[in-house]
Amino acid sequence: MSDERYMDVAGRILFRDAGEKLRDICNKRMDALYGSNPPKIILSRYEDEMKLISASDGESEYLLAKMIADKSEELGYLHGTRGYAGASFVAFLAGITEVNPLEAHHRCEKCKHIIFADSSKYVSGYDLSPMDCPVCGGKMVGDGHNIPYEMFFGCDGELKLDFDFNIAAEIKENIFDELENILGKDHIAVAGTEGRAHPAKVLISGKKKISDFTEVKYESGIWGENKPVTVLPYSELDKFLYDIDIYSISVLSKLRLLEKSTYFEAKDIAISEIDYEGFFSTDSLHGIFPEEYFKPINDFSEKKNFGELVNALGFIHSIKEDRTETSICCSDEVFLHLKRSGLSKEDAYRLTCCVGKRTAHKKGLSKRDAALMEEAGISKDYIEKLGGIRYLPPKAHLVSYALNYARSIYYKIQKY
Repeated sequence: MSDERYMDVAGRILFRDAGEKLRDICNKRMDALYGSNPPKIILSRYEDEMKLISASDGESEYLLAKMIADKSEELGYLHGTRGYAGASFVAFLAGITEVNPLEAHHRCEKCKHIIFADSSKYVSGYDLSPMDCPVCGGKMVGDGHNIPYEMFFGCDGELKLDFDFNIAAEIKENIFDELENILGKDHIAVAGTEGRAHPAKVLISGKKKISDFTEVKYESGIWGENKPVTVLPYSELDKFLYDIDIYSISVLSKLRLLEKSTYFEAKDIAISEIDYEGFFSTDSLHGIFPEEYFKPINDFSEKKNFGELVNALGFIHSIKEDRTETSICCSDEVFLHLKRSGLSKEDAYRLTCCVGKRTAHKKGLSKRDAALMEEAGISKDYIEKLGGIRYLPPKAHLVSYALNYARSIYYKIQKY
């Protein structure tokens, strides 16, 4: 652990000059994508998030998450983010996630001119029609997935920053070793559960050592040889220690093998140009999706572009009383729909959390909530659908998974 890189205080991870370093990283990426004078809507999103991050001293958590992402890339592997992490534009600029949460837009790769689309009509900017830049004639690319930052930070920045990752199984030990090198061996351990090591969760301490909170044993398993594991289960430690979930998923290992065998990098695949409709109408789902996805994907009628692939995954992962209901597929879209209908940000967020956190089905939407939505002109049919939802997944999570499924589809279409 380098004293130049790391400064710790009780209970927190802090890197020296973290705020300045994070801004420098993000400003360089912003300039590369959107030029030196981005539209106000982009700058406002960026500064709003930076204020929330600074208010919670969260810059170091961003830098640590970036180090995990960078290590995966250094080893030659794609990674993914889980949960709501892709709702942060700062996380996108920092290279933590591939998911750009801005509203759907065209971006000129040459002169950086930006044209925003109607966000109510497009699930993803990847589905925007190709066009040439009206300013310089250069090629414009579609980007942005319409994901509000409140889903990651909370309505007023009250949520704990939570970065969780998907990585290839074969680099799991490398990632853990990298964290040990950054933080020091006494400050990180695999979270213990009842009788074994957690398959994904690592616990990190600040000023104190892990051993100040719990005994540590050493085990060999999916994390590698002779790794520290907390004797106390993480449920007894999460109030004192920072945690990151690092899951291993097979699609990332498969994509690396395909890259090696085809000499074609998965990141170079044009997601917007894949023939989704052709694939789903004629091809087999085997080798792309888990077998338990086959029936629900086939039940989801529309799969002709990337946005509909995202919605199909949302349909699979949602829990509803009416399993044929396909119009509401992720929690973020509920939040945006309620806001567009005139509800305050606070009410829209509260009702979205009621649906997204599996509480609506237990108590039902209150009469006050239903009346509030009716007064805003929201249809009774939509309100009834919300009342029947037990869980809706985060859109950022779905987009991250859909990106790698889309890449797998491309390789299969090309007969690789």
